[in-house]
Amino acid sequence: MAALYAFNSKQWLLSGFLIGLALLTEYTCGLALPIWVVAVGFRERRWSPIVAMIGGVIPSGIILAVYNTQVFGNPVAMSYSFVSDPSFVAMKDSFGFGWPKISNLRRLLFGEFRGLALYGTGYLVLVFIWIVRTFRDAIHNNQYYFFLQIAKSPAAMFGIAMWLVNGSYYMWYGGSCFGPRHLIPCVAIGLVAAARWLPDIGKIRTCITVSFVFGFALSAINKVTMSYRLPSARPLQEDMLPRLLAGRFNEENMLTNLIGLKPAVAAILWSILIVCTGLWSIIVYNQCQVLKKYKLYEMQKDMK
Repeated sequence: MAALYAFNSKQWLLSGFLIGLALLTEYTCGLALPIWVVAVGFRERRWSPIVAMIGGVIPSGIILAVYNTQVFGNPVAMSYSFVSDPSFVAMKDSFGFGWPKISNLRRLLFGEFRGLALYGTGYLVLVFIWIVRTFRDAIHNNQYYFFLQIAKSPAAMFGIAMWLVNGSYYMWYGGSCFGPRHLIPCVAIGLVAAARWLPDIGKIRTCITVSFVFGFALSAINKVTMSYRLPSARPLQEDMLPRLLAGRFNEENMLTNLIGLKPAVAAILWSILIVCTGLWSIIVYNQCQVLKKYKLYEMQKDMK
């Protein structure tokens, strides 16, 4: 998210440096570098921003090479080549990646087990609105306008790439987790990108808010009942809701383990924390919009 903010602010070196830090924690985040280099090429049409972004990644590349050399004896040897757990042996062959599978791509978007439509509804709503807005603008421009806008958008390009790459991964569902874990980076980046045009969409923001509240609610239900272990193919209908309605709360939460609170009480406190986090995010966003309008007003007043 910070890398995209730096990118939008034309701080190319910083953006590349932050991409490098993301690469150290999740290899697929490294997709952002070639994709954003293409985007900045379309936007700026000069070499200096591209060189700056690539230069920003070099420190993280050096750190990764030194780590691999110290641990595995080779600067380009990755940990995935040395896994011993039978569940991850597929990682030894092309890191577990192959060709994207239609079934995986569909399930990542609309599946009941890990689909964004269920667990990340707000993000897909934002994507749909962006597509509609871009198509509307394309009507008044040339036939390539829509595809050029995608190429110029680092968030759009990164989201498509992450979707395709994770659709080709042998463990596309992300293991023991809640929702499509491997797509979380593109969801976060999509939110940063959408924040720039959200003030212009008026009443549609209510629809977006409702979709994100739905996502927060699912996250809260999962947190207080399942602790991210989802054994069935339909976790919401077959696991989470039945446990919630039966009052079977997660006994392995931190508040219960550390201070001995009853799981039901801990569930209430975790839910309050999630609600407060959502409200805080809305307040901060609104305050930023007020500040932005004030600065714009001051600029217009100075011009007069």
